[in-house]
Amino acid sequence: MKKLIAIILTVTLVFSCAAIPACAAEAQESSPSTSYFETIGNIFKIAIKYVYNFIAGVSNLIEDIVTPDEKVKPALVAQDGKEDTVVIDRKNNVIYGLKLGLRIENVGDFVKVNDDEIGKLTFVQRFGNRISCGDTINVIDKETNEVIESFTVVIFSDVYNNGTCNVMDQIYVEHEAEGKTSWSDPKSPDYCYWRTLAADLDKDGVITDNDALLILMCVMGQIDVDQTTGKVITPDLRLTPKNGKEDTVVIDRENNIIYGLKLGLRIENIGDFVKVNYSYFGKLDFVQRFDNRISSGDKINVVDKETNEVIESFTVVIFSDVYNNGTCNVMDQIYVEREAEGKTSWSDPKSPDYCYWRTLAADLDKDGVITDNDVILITQCNLGSIDVNQTTGEIIK
Repeated sequence: MKKLIAIILTVTLVFSCAAIPACAAEAQESSPSTSYFETIGNIFKIAIKYVYNFIAGVSNLIEDIVTPDEKVKPALVAQDGKEDTVVIDRKNNVIYGLKLGLRIENVGDFVKVNDDEIGKLTFVQRFGNRISCGDTINVIDKETNEVIESFTVVIFSDVYNNGTCNVMDQIYVEHEAEGKTSWSDPKSPDYCYWRTLAADLDKDGVITDNDALLILMCVMGQIDVDQTTGKVITPDLRLTPKNGKEDTVVIDRENNIIYGLKLGLRIENIGDFVKVNYSYFGKLDFVQRFDNRISSGDKINVVDKETNEVIESFTVVIFSDVYNNGTCNVMDQIYVEREAEGKTSWSDPKSPDYCYWRTLAADLDKDGVITDNDVILITQCNLGSIDVNQTTGEIIK
């Protein structure tokens, strides 16, 4: 403000000097017969009028631009670099985008006062050493000690207000889903906005068994929650053996094949052998030749339920099912005979017709090539005189 006043005075002085000739000319025109001293007096009067009008104009301009008595108030803002992750919701007076387990001394990594010379932060907490869901962050005017702003902290999944996600959060959400409590009902006197936000992990606006399941997965460390959006972070989806089948089902990620299933396995029984590691987020999809059974050459895909993206894809290998019909019969025998005789070339890695899964299914003697010996073994399988271990591909006599 001092600099502004100095500028105004300087401009006024310059303007005054520049206005003198114009004032003299005006005085001479208005009174051509007056004496020297009268002319000087008239010049002075006219100059004062010019300067007054100029100062009045500048004053009005400054009054439109600057309000001298206006005071900048302290406000809560995101720390530098956290503008895209910390959400300060002034409509609902909540703040999120912090961190589960955030300690009080590290709050400054996420938020600050816009000017620490005029304001400071204070906290109302349940636990002295960490920030929890439901805690309050206040912005205080240092001069008046007045609370200028107040925000309730939302830490998604911290429903119990203890700065972490544990069995108490699970119990809280289960009770709400079962109707034993009513803190998520806006019509209830027990309604709690911040707790509802923290618990509604599936983002459907109500607290259900689904949310209880997600909270349980958080407690078990299976999933995490994006504290900026409140959305569950989809874990890495993978095809895994069914519990108890870890030693028999082989999932070969290097070659994207799966074996250790069962000759003649029907599609509705695939769950007896494999599953998605997180069935809440992923599902199995199949590309089959026959609708009712799994065959060699079929595809088992792991699909993200939300995006419908195929995360993993594996080709099924059923040893002895060379023809891709889910069983071992004369067609498999014919396929192997023709390959052994050189009429086809699907077992030759250099051939454009090379088929890795078919070669594995047909090479029952495990010598790396398809020969008459494999034809004999396939024929015996077809006749039921031998069987094949679907985990190892070895003959069972």
